[in-house]
Amino acid sequence: MAGITRVGRLPGFLNGKKKYNGFTTKLKKLSDLSYSVEELVSRFGLELKGRRRPMPRVATEESIRRNRAFVDIYRFLQARKMMKRSEPDLSGWTEMTCPWIDSHTGGVDNGAAICEPGSENGYYGAFRCHHGHCMDKNWRDLCEWVNDIAADELDAVNRREHH
Repeated sequence: MAGITRVGRLPGFLNGKKKYNGFTTKLKKLSDLSYSVEELVSRFGLELKGRRRPMPRVATEESIRRNRAFVDIYRFLQARKMMKRSEPDLSGWTEMTCPWIDSHTGGVDNGAAICEPGSENGYYGAFRCHHGHCMDKNWRDLCEWVNDIAADELDAVNRREHH
């Protein structure tokens, strides 16, 4: 494994990549060691975050504009059946199909999600994909992709109407 997007594969799970001819991982050795969630969090310097709270009701013109932009992006993705869930998970992320799925090894459709606007993303919203090709993609990249697709669709409509 290499790269920050690689965490590990649990025993019993399939690696379906064609170049590896597909294989199921096996457990070779199991120790008696066990750790509580608190011990793991402490040891690795992590911070657990439960379901995010909604944005405070006090809103600025800018935060309202950013929220509307997020809703527009979300609806665009939803209309194209790219949203896999209707609500975020406990960490605030909602699974979706990655726009760059064709670059995922074997076209695997997992690992992409968007996050609602919040303090951790400047109230813009956020995008992530755990596939190596997409690890540097962010909210701006997703918005630019949506903009390009929407512009192409509008151009196609205009061409049809003028011919």
